[in-house]
Amino acid sequence: MPSSSTPTPTPSSSPSSDNVKECLSQFTLNAPSNPSAYPCSTCLPILSNMTNNVDAANAVQFCGLRAILESTSTTGQTALSNGGWSKDLRVCTWSGVSCSDSGLITSLKLTFPAVPALIPTEIAALSQLQSLQVIGDDNSPAGVLPDSFRNLTSLTALHLESTAITTIPHDLFSLLTKVTDLTLIANGKFAGDLTSITALPLRSLVIKNQRLTNPIESLAASQSLQSSLLVLDLSSNSLSGSIPASISSLAALTQLHLDNNNLGQAVPGSFPHSLQSLTISNNTNLSGAMPADLCSSIFLKECDLRGTSVNKTNGCGICQF
Repeated sequence: MPSSSTPTPTPSSSPSSDNVKECLSQFTLNAPSNPSAYPCSTCLPILSNMTNNVDAANAVQFCGLRAILESTSTTGQTALSNGGWSKDLRVCTWSGVSCSDSGLITSLKLTFPAVPALIPTEIAALSQLQSLQVIGDDNSPAGVLPDSFRNLTSLTALHLESTAITTIPHDLFSLLTKVTDLTLIANGKFAGDLTSITALPLRSLVIKNQRLTNPIESLAASQSLQSSLLVLDLSSNSLSGSIPASISSLAALTQLHLDNNNLGQAVPGSFPHSLQSLTISNNTNLSGAMPADLCSSIFLKECDLRGTSVNKTNGCGICQF
């Protein structure tokens, strides 16, 4: 803990200049030799709005990462510590952390066991974060994403895999409007509403091994996604119903993966002309014939229809039946 000569500042709704100076002084003078003693619980709220002060910004980032460290299990803390976490103030050298040239944290990758039990509120301190990847062990991280997650407005890529997260704030994606790459894989307890993703300028949407009703119609109806979406992977979600004819509205789509579901009825009469990869294998109730323009497409490089009842009498270009 700080020595008696460097008293811990007292937080308030309007931090005094003395508190600000004390937090900055402790970070620049004391923390380099004893990072774990820096009073993040009091200094983070005092410094969090001082975005134009380099030392304040560095202290805020440090405290955001330390909150993640302190939220992990003992094994996870050891793993992060072995990766340099909290041993010094050079956060850009810590494992899983990437920064811009100006030293702002832009990317964070956390893989079990080095994941928090709960995503801490203080993650909002990483305000310039553009990419976040969290891969758990099906049990952690757990709970809900904190409301403060809404403050990560610079986020462009979010990857949550094998977590026990139960809920995403319903309006999250109406606020994180820069997200272009969204990946949700095997988050077995997640039961949130993802309606707001249709307003995003997504380039890649990957949702696999999730509890999911068939969202293809609503995705295809999104004017934003019609022009932006390049990759759509909804494989292994137990989707039922049909592949709607409106799938062709996703005019920029280059990859479509709907394999290992329970889709049925006839395949649509048209797919996006830009498709380079199509996998709809292991949907035993899919039937009908593939559209001729797709079969003859010069763009299509991969096509897997195995495990379906799609008509293969006349073949279909490179498609496998």
